[in-house]
Amino acid sequence: MSGRLVIDASRNTVSISEARVDRLVFDGVDAQQLGLITKVANVIADKVIKDMPVFNFRPEELRFAGVQFVPTHIQITPPHWLSP
Repeated sequence: MSGRLVIDASRNTVSISEARVDRLVFDGVDAQQLGLITKVANVIADKVIKDMPVFNFRPEELRFAGVQFVPTHIQITPPHWLSP
């Protein structure tokens, strides 16, 4: 599964947008059936996961030295153990 992480500053959340199933594997299912199952899974993912918060910021987590910060951008980086 993949998608795009989005910050909703008004709700202090990070949500998944454009969720999609990239790959499904079922033993004994041919490619045509698997394609149909994947399409159905993508419709369900779009309806169920769209804009579902995956992380909530507490207001105190966005405050430092008396300044309230508002997140506007999210950047995904690989874990340090995967970096060259």
